[in-house]
Amino acid sequence: MPEAILFDMDGTLVDDSMDTFLPPYFAAIAQKIAHLVLPDKFIAQLQASTHAMVANDDPTRTMADVFAADFFPKLGVARETLMPLSDDFCTREYPQLRAFVKPISTARDVIGRAIQRGHPAVIATMPVFPATAIRQRLEWGHIADFPYALVTM
Repeated sequence: MPEAILFDMDGTLVDDSMDTFLPPYFAAIAQKIAHLVLPDKFIAQLQASTHAMVANDDPTRTMADVFAADFFPKLGVARETLMPLSDDFCTREYPQLRAFVKPISTARDVIGRAIQRGHPAVIATMPVFPATAIRQRLEWGHIADFPYALVTM
């Protein structure tokens, strides 16, 4: 079997500089849940739990599990309360962030060539964002229609 080719998404396959993308993302999601937690507290905990997730070196725990174990208790809002709002945000507000994500002109060609040569193509993005948000950024980058072997989510 041919070796898989792993592609990073952000800044590699889609032009979505986190310096440009994250401020409006944080503002929009924080506004969505402001009735539950102050925006500054939410954003600070989101960043701290993301750092905890990235720093984890326990191979028995998924990144999502590490994030959730750190995030929800410290935020003080139950997962069952917050997740429906997050899901609704990804459906309603997240698409408005499309203006901050641009296709990279060579991405389609590179992925297409890899697949054409028989290599399984993997989107190996850090699953910080929910699956629907990752799929939307793939669509915004005009690269969602490939038969990927795996998209990390």
